[in-house]
Amino acid sequence: MAPIGADGRVVVLRQTLDGLPVSPEGGASIGLVRSVSGWKVAYASSTLVGSDELANSADLSGPQALATALVDAGESVSLVEMEGAGSVNGWRKLEVAGLREDQLVRRVAFPRPQGGVRLAFETVYTDGVDAGYRHIVD
Repeated sequence: MAPIGADGRVVVLRQTLDGLPVSPEGGASIGLVRSVSGWKVAYASSTLVGSDELANSADLSGPQALATALVDAGESVSLVEMEGAGSVNGWRKLEVAGLREDQLVRRVAFPRPQGGVRLAFETVYTDGVDAGYRHIVD
């Protein structure tokens, strides 16, 4: 619970499916205000998904998904130019030859507008200065 002023709090919940974060949706926020009798809900919003099954299996690896995303962002890279650089907050960091910053990739559950949830990879590309892109690759 995070404070908002002297009399408010917000609770943020993240949805997971088979241990994977649901992305980009999968969140709920509940705003609470202090009252004489305790706490009252002042606001609630959600992008939770109703499906609880993944519709596919992984056909790609994390590095393959990152390579696909980087090509889409205009970079020319291959898998042999990538090297593991650890992890941070559930993200796998990859060092990519020719790029200044480590790039990020993680496996996620991706809800589709047509229904169902697919196993996919979420990537974050940044050149460290001017550009940054977030991709979902399945």
